[in-house]
Amino acid sequence: MVIQHYDARNDVRELVELLAAKHDVVLFADERMLRGVLAPCEKRPFKQRLRPSDRFWLQAWNFFGELPASRNNFLVTELFKLAPLSHARRAIAFARLWLRMRLPSLMSFDFLLDRLVGSDMTPVDDIDRFLVITELSSPRFLSRALRAGKRVDAYVYSWDHACKHATFSTRVYRWLVWHDGITDDLVDLQRLPRERIFAVGSTQLAYIYEYLGDPELRERRVPQRYVYYGCGVGYPEMARQEARLIGLVAEALQDVAPDVALVVRPYPMLAETDFFETLHKRPNLRFDDDYRSGRKDRSLSREAIFERLNLQEHAEAFVHCGTTMGLEGAYFDSPVLFLDLEDFDYADEKGGFTDLRRFIHQYHNERYMIRDGYPNVVRRSRHLSATLSSLLADPNRFRAYNRSLAADIPLRALTDVVDRLVDGA
Repeated sequence: MVIQHYDARNDVRELVELLAAKHDVVLFADERMLRGVLAPCEKRPFKQRLRPSDRFWLQAWNFFGELPASRNNFLVTELFKLAPLSHARRAIAFARLWLRMRLPSLMSFDFLLDRLVGSDMTPVDDIDRFLVITELSSPRFLSRALRAGKRVDAYVYSWDHACKHATFSTRVYRWLVWHDGITDDLVDLQRLPRERIFAVGSTQLAYIYEYLGDPELRERRVPQRYVYYGCGVGYPEMARQEARLIGLVAEALQDVAPDVALVVRPYPMLAETDFFETLHKRPNLRFDDDYRSGRKDRSLSREAIFERLNLQEHAEAFVHCGTTMGLEGAYFDSPVLFLDLEDFDYADEKGGFTDLRRFIHQYHNERYMIRDGYPNVVRRSRHLSATLSSLLADPNRFRAYNRSLAADIPLRALTDVVDRLVDGA
């Protein structure tokens, strides 16, 4: 099993434990990531050498590698990866990204894999099958596994991975996805063969399945009325614009319902939050950020996950401009509002790389969230107050949007998803 972001994904940790209870599991990753793995299975770090030719081809890929048809998603994802860097390193990386977005795509990912043969020496002869969790952590290791004639399956971990990553190989035996919509995304955006793609369910959404089945977890924990806002932006320049958007929501809510609080959940991976200071001064706004303190890694405890789901379920509404929480909220009766404000001043260069509109209009948001015919998608700033007022008075007419989103992705227990990952859909 080839893992990535193990320290941030609770469901992947549980997935590994469930697989290890029934199968002999070997985890492959870089040595640093494997140090944090506590699951009862063998841990085998990549054993790689970087030859001059490998360095050349990897650098060539970084500039001329083929991008998904949804280039905007790729851009936003790469920007998020720059957020932890120092300002100087971020400026250099931003320039490289700017250049890549303008250069022609001359290399397919399979072309790169052919050029990396021999750059990985990790032992794989005793492995029957590989399962890769996207995003792929090492092209060199994938080249090694495929060259050894091993069967490689890949699980598209999230609903936006098909449209934001570039490392998709036609040589993977089976692609495993949440639902049939992502099958279409892989075919349209990554040009993968449809007959190799199978819907198995979502490990991320399995927590909602568990939560909905436990009356004790669902008991309301916050007595007062509130609207819940979930931040989705992890790049500082975009997060500043989202902070302005949150301020607008707080003003609109104060106008129509002064007794209803606005609870804001910052993006978990966002390090810079100084631009939230003015929001702290608003009397009707508080932050749901206790989960950010005292963490030993980037993951959340199961208790913290269920606390968040409880906040979503019992809110008067869940508001966002693009986050997986907006999809999760669709499984509750609390109406989900998507903000696509075309007339709002985000205080940034319109159309630039860091324009928040790029984040809002990513492929997966337009395909799954920005749905015509529903009052839940707010497109004009002047309509926000009226929409909130109408929702608070009569939430029923806003719930059809939730049901429409949730109908696309049936919930499954994590054990069910794991079995389908192994046995097929």
